[in-house]
Amino acid sequence: MADELVAVADDLAKKLLECQVASVTSLIKAGQILREYQSQLPHGDMTAIYNSGRLPLGQRYGQMLSAIAANRALCDPVVIRNVPHAITALAVLSPVHPSVIEIGVAERTLHRGLTRQGVVAAVRKLRTQALHTSQPSAARLL
Repeated sequence: MADELVAVADDLAKKLLECQVASVTSLIKAGQILREYQSQLPHGDMTAIYNSGRLPLGQRYGQMLSAIAANRALCDPVVIRNVPHAITALAVLSPVHPSVIEIGVAERTLHRGLTRQGVVAAVRKLRTQALHTSQPSAARLL
């Protein structure tokens, strides 16, 4: 590829990544809003709202967004830039301790190129490393 075309491709990639990050950030914001509403409603009312069909998403998708939004690391734009943007992949990361996610990003065990299955394998690897580390605090991150 010609040098000028490489520059165009790099510029385009940068702009598209920004769009992806903004999109995922908006979905995380939606998850935060769902969590806020759910915390204010009596038990069972959120299910009734989902079942009413008045929301632009289903209950399972809303639950995934809420779980993702509950993880501090997944609300960090720096982390979001460096992990897969698929909601299913982020849902796999949602129960993982934020520090483990941050370590995975720093070590590049977690990166944008992973599929959902790749994220599952990366999390398994990170948890195994935490179990075998000499730092007792690492085991608490599981």
